[in-house]
Amino acid sequence: MTKREKIIDWFSANRGFAILFAFLLLFLAIVRSVPYFLHGPFGFGYDTGIYKKSFEDIKNFSDIFRSQVYLFPSFLAYLMNVLHIPMGFLLYGVHIFMSIFIAIPLYLLTKQYFGRHAGVLAVALFTVSYVQVFASEFYLFKAVMGAVFMLYAFLYFTRKSNLFYLFAGLLALTQLPQLVLLVFGIAVASLVDWKKNLKFNLIGFWVVICALLLIFVLAPQQITEGWDVVMARLSGKISFDAHQAGLFMPFREFFVREFLLVIFGVLGVAFSVRRKEVLPLIAALIFVSSVVIGKVFFENRFVMEMELLLTPFAAFMIVKTFGKIFVRKYMKIVSVILIVFFVSIYTLFYVSTTYPALTRNEVTAVKILQDKHDIPYVFVTNTTYAPWMYGFSGKEVLAPGIFNSVWNFGEFLAYQQSSKVEKTQKLLNLARKYGPYYYFEGERQESDNLTGSSPFIVEILQLGKARLFTVSNPDLQH
Repeated sequence: MTKREKIIDWFSANRGFAILFAFLLLFLAIVRSVPYFLHGPFGFGYDTGIYKKSFEDIKNFSDIFRSQVYLFPSFLAYLMNVLHIPMGFLLYGVHIFMSIFIAIPLYLLTKQYFGRHAGVLAVALFTVSYVQVFASEFYLFKAVMGAVFMLYAFLYFTRKSNLFYLFAGLLALTQLPQLVLLVFGIAVASLVDWKKNLKFNLIGFWVVICALLLIFVLAPQQITEGWDVVMARLSGKISFDAHQAGLFMPFREFFVREFLLVIFGVLGVAFSVRRKEVLPLIAALIFVSSVVIGKVFFENRFVMEMELLLTPFAAFMIVKTFGKIFVRKYMKIVSVILIVFFVSIYTLFYVSTTYPALTRNEVTAVKILQDKHDIPYVFVTNTTYAPWMYGFSGKEVLAPGIFNSVWNFGEFLAYQQSSKVEKTQKLLNLARKYGPYYYFEGERQESDNLTGSSPFIVEILQLGKARLFTVSNPDLQH
């Protein structure tokens, strides 16, 4: 029997399953890509501008190692620039593809542990998961890409396949926080059967060590900066930009939105805890849950990984609880219809409620600012807008606590509490230090009412509540 005949025979025997899986992938593709098709780059979230600017600046091979983005994504950006491929392909195409492709290793890993029905249900849960949809929309580029490598690494570790080393290495070069989860999970599992798989475990250990050493030699800032954040968080230091906690989603919001998945997931862990092959995933899940619930470090960002690792157990428990009801053929049909109906309704709802990260007026203001080349700086007091200015304005960004930081947290609070006259003087003092700059106010921030406050602060654009000013150095005016 040829390979083509085997595929035809498999499809004939599993037609319903194949159609359901294809349907889920189709709707997954719609949900993950609709922000871009509706709103372009502004359909995504906070980090979009940071990645855009970082990737566009990687023109030489040496830039890879100076980038604030990890080595593998930076290498891909270097290839895009060298081959003159539009950067949008990497920024948006690859991100959307990876957001969809996570479903494949998630299915394979869940199937490996709990069977095919749990695997396809895990994909269904992933498709409609608020956390995972938000992670893609929020633009967690490295986390989404790293999630693919992490799940494949867990899968091939369970299978004791040499492909584990490849995906563990790629994860180390893509997203160190997820590597911590992988290392903790496989370390616990390796202690249980160390002698049984001694050679495999030793090679895996050295692959991780060599990858970390490579990063430390070529781009030490990517390790030292992460270490500084972790230690600062453990010491109780609070950061103005919330970087130590990670800008994404607090645990309470996650639990409110996903409490059914959490309940089924925890029960699934309890019913599978004695199965040795599942131990790496359980250990990693316990570790990341402790970090998130205990608010140790990066807890808001780790919510994505926690829910992703919880999903196979939730799918297993749902199948275990309700599987016997759907033994008969007509009940299987009913279950498929219910999944298709629910996912379809969810997709329609999501498409109709997907809004841009910036309003139309704010986007227009950013584009107008991009076309101006007379002044090199733009200043924003609301750091929500700083990454967008960083990536799309073509200007050097002045902001409190981020990029070219002009004020620390205390100075920023003092500005917020100042009178109009005092705010005007603070803005003019920045012009004395940096020279003339544009000052941007978005529609989602409280206005400083600067119009007419000084002849050296001139409003040049007003679109709704979005305003753009020029601020000049009064000491240089005659």
